Amino acid sequence: MRFPAHRPPRALLALLLLPLALAGSNCSEREPGDATDAKASEKSEAAKAPAKPEAVKAPVNPEAAKPPVKPEAAKPAPLSPLELEAFLEAHVRRWGLKDPKNPWALIHALPIVGPEAKLADGQTLVQAILSNATWRTVKGRTFPAFEGAAPDGTPKESHEVLVASALYLAKVPPQTVFTLEGKPTTLGALYQGELWTLEEPKDGRYGKMAWALSAIWAAPGKKTAFTNFRGQTLDPKVLVAKAAANLEAQNAFLHEARASGGPLVKRRQGVFAEPCGGWHFYEAMGRWLPQKKVARKVRPILERVTEISSYRLRAEAQLYDDTHPIAPVHLQRLLWIQELKFFGHYLEAMAVARDGGLAVRPEDIAFARGRLSQAVEALRALHAFDQMELVNAQRHQSYLDLIGDAAHALQGLRAWK
Repeated sequence: MRFPAHRPPRALLALLLLPLALAGSNCSEREPGDATDAKASEKSEAAKAPAKPEAVKAPVNPEAAKPPVKPEAAKPAPLSPLELEAFLEAHVRRWGLKDPKNPWALIHALPIVGPEAKLADGQTLVQAILSNATWRTVKGRTFPAFEGAAPDGTPKESHEVLVASALYLAKVPPQTVFTLEGKPTTLGALYQGELWTLEEPKDGRYGKMAWALSAIWAAPGKKTAFTNFRGQTLDPKVLVAKAAANLEAQNAFLHEARASGGPLVKRRQGVFAEPCGGWHFYEAMGRWLPQKKVARKVRPILERVTEISSYRLRAEAQLYDDTHPIAPVHLQRLLWIQELKFFGHYLEAMAVARDGGLAVRPEDIAFARGRLSQAVEALRALHAFDQMELVNAQRHQSYLDLIGDAAHALQGLRAWK
């Protein structure tokens, strides 16, 4: 078969991009979670082996040293939709609540098990999360904050205002009291401290403010302007309008890709450079749609982004389909984890869109649910979920992804019952 000179065969393109396809739309500055991005995944593996840009060869990976378990070996029986949800909930409950010193994992378990869930040490989930805060002083103001890392190296707060956002979205009241170094403080004080240190992005990329804007939306009370430690006045409605315009700009290349008729290529461009592929960014904008003054500017933008996301859904799925056959066996787990991440976050984001009155195509939801189920079954066949300690020893980031992305996947499934 002959192909046009300007458009290489899809399989050849996937082969050429494979070395670039092994880390990418990360969910934090230290979470290389994408196995199809053109610049992202190899980044984490390059620390373990000399970079060879010219060679299309698999990066050195500790997983390669151990014989992989093929999906055909001891393949478990497929799960029904209800069994799938129960399976993911049990997994997140077991591993998300395992370490009281890892607030990142605890936060991901929060929407699954609820604020009052108990850890093995008897703490409620909320108290366990807040116990990881420390005192911080900025420009004469002292407040609780999440800085540094957990004992296993996981950042305590991988995004600005992540903790306050998660707790407010879970309806935890601002007057919730906790104690730091013998001094009582509140969730509200934590949130106000986050606003005190919040700044607009100097590079113009507003995706990093997604959690802050979600927290402001979820916080009780009016969404009024506030002053940060630099004396700058920040108006949430203005920030959301700027952020929405930036979100649309970051999705512009997808329109070009669709018009070209060629395969989608990921090179950390646009929205692909945002944490988790920009879905948290999209959700943050969608949450503001009930605010009438904001919606006038934001709704038309999100309608266009939602429409092009329908193309992205299948284009990215095709990218996985093209990459799996030519990816080395020891990288298959990374690819399936990335599918878990992508389709779970997509379902979660589209539920926010639906709740904000945006039109979401039922066939897209059905497609994403099917692909998510397929990813879970593949990971079960690879024994990823039942060998978490081994996964953690081989690649800590995969261990975290199997907790956090399983939680997002379950939220996405529950949202579309």
